[in-house]
Amino acid sequence: MPRTAGQRCTTTRRVIAHESIHDALVDRL
Repeated sequence: MPRTAGQRCTTTRRVIAHESIHDALVDRL
């Protein structure tokens, strides 16, 4: 269970980071 929770947390962080990068790229365009 703890491992799954850790993976979910990591996935959420990746999504947030991805969205931030996406916004930065859109601003550049």
